[in-house]
Amino acid sequence: MSFFRKLLHRFRRVDNGKNPLPTRDLKLRYKLSPANGKLFAIQFATFIKQNMNIELDYSVKSLRFVDAFLLQFSNEGFTVNDFAEVIFTAGCYTGEVMVRNNKGKWTTPHAIGVPETGATDIIVQLPNGYVVDPIVKAFKRFSFGQGEEIVCFYSVFTGLN
Repeated sequence: MSFFRKLLHRFRRVDNGKNPLPTRDLKLRYKLSPANGKLFAIQFATFIKQNMNIELDYSVKSLRFVDAFLLQFSNEGFTVNDFAEVIFTAGCYTGEVMVRNNKGKWTTPHAIGVPETGATDIIVQLPNGYVVDPIVKAFKRFSFGQGEEIVCFYSVFTGLN
């Protein structure tokens, strides 16, 4: 049995519907707030260290791992509902990479006056003026695969070529 199946103790086919978000409430370790974006990122990095013995360093290069990790679980056949909390924390890790490497900050749509989509309550505001939702991006990467690469997402919004 693969690592992924052992980890979650069950196996289901992926639902490749149009909505990449889970259809159930998430069971999060921390309150959903900008102050905890970093803590969710640490939770993901700790999960990876404990289960795969890989040290994530919050570098742009580490986003390649996040891309491959989410795609691997999707390819294993798990549904977004099976894996929602891990996908969420992977999105927070992506956001924290953006924050640390670009002087961005975690915020809420309400705090900066942008329309709320209802998808997630915490987003990243970059100093170049972009406001991004790395959490939804992680769910899209998991659900839709190719064409939703996190590394490309990072590059587009930070200007990295």
